[in-house]
Amino acid sequence: GKIEIALPITIRSLSETIGMKAADLTKRLLKETNQLYGINSTIDFDTAAMIAVEKNIELVAKKQETAEDRLLKVYEDLM
Repeated sequence: GKIEIALPITIRSLSETIGMKAADLTKRLLKETNQLYGINSTIDFDTAAMIAVEKNIELVAKKQETAEDRLLKVYEDLM
């Protein structure tokens, strides 16, 4: 199914989102990218999505709400 994940994506947030142990995830990333990752390391959305697909999960990037977004919403509610 589809699951939202907030950007930036860390190893911890990805492992919690897709239900994979962080240690297993870092091993998998080492094989794919030949880079070592820590629990707080960030990874790009495409790499995260590729790993999630293997678990039959479609990741959707959740846009973080900015102060401008909140102001526009308040303004729209007033109109």
